[in-house]
Order: sequence, then structure tokens, then C-alpha cells
Amino acid sequence: PVTVPLPEDEFAVTYLLPARPYFQRSLKRGLSGDDVTAAQKALGVPTTGNYDQRTREAVLKLQERYGIRSDGVLGNRTMVALYAHSLSG
Repeated sequence: PVTVPLPEDEFAVTYLLPARPYFQRSLKRGLSGDDVTAAQKALGVPTTGNYDQRTREAVLKLQERYGIRSDGVLGNRTMVALYAHSLSG
């Protein structure tokens, strides 16, 4: 797996890294909205605006790739990894 150094503290994730402003909440199955659509675009899955099973599976795959606890939730650490992933891709 690829490792990306992720800040441990909330301040760094919220204020120093550019991924956070795009998502103001943790995203998980059952949620919908523009932030879910943005996440789906970044993940490369169909953009429905609904956090569906495909989105969850893409998040799980990203979490596994970056060594993040796999729970399928697009939280702070996964958002940072998604941003890093989008820069490398």
C-alpha cells in the first residue's frame, strides 16, 4: 500500500489541508448532497449525489490503499487521502 503522512490533529486537517473545505461533514451511506457528488467525482464513481454502495466500496478501496481503518466513511483522514490521491492521479 501507498502511505501518505496524515496529520493526527484536527487543526491540521481542518485548516492546513485543502481537502477539508470541500466537505463540511463526514460522508457515509444514506447521505446525499453536493458534497457527496463532489466526493463521487473525486473517487471516479457514477455521480448520483447519493452515498450508495458503489461510493462506499470506492471509499473502502481508498482506505485500504492508504492504510486507513476501513469503515466506508469519508471522514477527515480519508478526505485527506482522497485529496492526495486526486493530486497523484
